[in-house]
Amino acid sequence: MTSFKEACRARNLLEDGDEWRNCLREACSFQMPSKLRQLFTFICVFCNPTSSLALWKEFKSYLCEEFELHTSVHQSVDLALHNLANQLHAHNMALMSIGLPESAISHSYVEMERQGERLMSMLNPLQRTIFDAVIRAIQDVDKASPKAFCVNAFSK
Repeated sequence: MTSFKEACRARNLLEDGDEWRNCLREACSFQMPSKLRQLFTFICVFCNPTSSLALWKEFKSYLCEEFELHTSVHQSVDLALHNLANQLHAHNMALMSIGLPESAISHSYVEMERQGERLMSMLNPLQRTIFDAVIRAIQDVDKASPKAFCVNAFSK
């Protein structure tokens, strides 16, 4: 061995990112994309990988998979980045702080609230009853109360 670093590598004393790559690779075989994004966030926040960007690039297709069903590839990447940004925000971190590009999506909470109020005003009485029941269940902190709903309705 010609260098101290090579000796350390031979004894597995250096982290090279393979541990997190292997972790994500294994999780990709059985986890849903939302759980993969959560795992990716935990790795970035708590494990300090050598390159979050390299992990993102390698596993981007898996992290964006559920969004690709209803949007373009570009939009699915933005949605996944936006989701990661929200998760990182809970840990007082941002995409830029871990070396990832910013999402092109920016939501105005005021605009989202207006849109929600507008859409709620369009509910018919039966839809409003169901909506109110679901909201009550979400706000109910009693874990023993039922939280499952089956809504059977026609759509246009």
